[in-house]
Amino acid sequence: MSSFIEKAKEQAEELAEKAKPYVEKASKQAGELAEKAKPYVEKASKQAADAVEKMRPLAADAVAKVGDSIDKATGGRYSSKIDGVSDKVESTLRGKPGAPGADGTTSTTANSADSTGALADAVVVEDAPAEAPEPPEPEGNATA
Repeated sequence: MSSFIEKAKEQAEELAEKAKPYVEKASKQAGELAEKAKPYVEKASKQAADAVEKMRPLAADAVAKVGDSIDKATGGRYSSKIDGVSDKVESTLRGKPGAPGADGTTSTTANSADSTGALADAVVVEDAPAEAPEPPEPEGNATA
C-alpha cells in the first residue's frame, strides 16, 4: 500500500511541475486584466457612491414614515423612544452636524455614545405586545 501512496505522490509532484508554466501564465494574465479593469471599477465605485448620496434623503424620509407607522401601531406608548431613534437615524442619513456623516465619522465622541444609547432604547420596543392595542379614538370638537 505504501508503494501506491509513494507512486501517487510522485505523479502529483510531476503534474504540479507540468502545471507551473500554466499557473504563471494565468497569474500574469489575471494581473493584466485587473489593470485593464481598474478604471472601470473606479468609475463604477464613484457612480455607486453618487447614487448612495442621492438616496440618503429618501432613506431619511422613509425612516420618518416608518417611525410614524410604528408609533401609530403601538398607540403612542413608545413615542419618545421611537422619535429618539428615528431622529438619530434621520440625522445620520442627512449628515447633520453632530451625527455620523457620510464618511462614518462623528463630530463629537458623545454622539457615539448617544448612538449606542439609541440602539439600547430601540430594544425596549421589542417588549411591545404581540398585538398592538387599537389607537385611542380622536376626541371630538367638544368645548368645555
